[in-house]
Amino acid sequence: MLKALYNAFDRRRRPLREHHFLAFPDLGFAYARVPNAASDVVRRTLGKLVASPDLLPGKSGVPWIDGAELLTARQLQRRHPNLFVFTVLRDPLTRLAACYRRQIEDRSDLPDSWKMRGFEPNMSFRDFTIRICEIGDLTAENQYRSQTAILAYKGRFIPQFFVRFERLESDWFSLRQLLSDRGTVDIGDLPARVAPYRERDLRTSNTLDPWVFELVRRRYRHDFRNFYPDRLPPSGRDPGLVPTMAAASR
Repeated sequence: MLKALYNAFDRRRRPLREHHFLAFPDLGFAYARVPNAASDVVRRTLGKLVASPDLLPGKSGVPWIDGAELLTARQLQRRHPNLFVFTVLRDPLTRLAACYRRQIEDRSDLPDSWKMRGFEPNMSFRDFTIRICEIGDLTAENQYRSQTAILAYKGRFIPQFFVRFERLESDWFSLRQLLSDRGTVDIGDLPARVAPYRERDLRTSNTLDPWVFELVRRRYRHDFRNFYPDRLPPSGRDPGLVPTMAAASR
């Protein structure tokens, strides 16, 4: 039990919790990681890019993480203020469904830190969602921390381009063209089989009762307002909900 308590405390205080940005100085861009958006797809794509001898001479065969710096927003701005930064966003509800799939449905057990927060193996998506809505961003795991909290720093968003999971292929094409126009490296195509769990996560998200979805809208109200305002009722579009930040790409 003592070890479980220590591990849970260590995870909460660990500095890496704020290291969301993968900077590729040689390529001229950085990627802001949002867990359970499309991080696996982007990681595979960038992995091929960094390991390519045609695109990074002299670094053939080097694992992709060795071609990047894992940084906080503050470190990124200090060390690489001119890097172009992009990220991938996802509707908060289907992002929760992806988190549920990866942490509950596809695992035989849960980490101690999750159990101590009230999560249980084989719990329903409804109970999983209710529990997450009771945990604020200050103590939340990055897997369900709000996208606004991950991407914003000192009242503004760090990324300059926002790819949305819901239109991943078309937005990736636009991002590829934008980077090409800037004279940076061609990031290439997405894998042929993009987001294989997309439909499964959508079906899971559709199982929630309306009152539980309302909890999600309250818990992630900043994300809905900043990135998915069409998912808010008219009363939820009050501009006073959060400070005005740099607008996401529409």
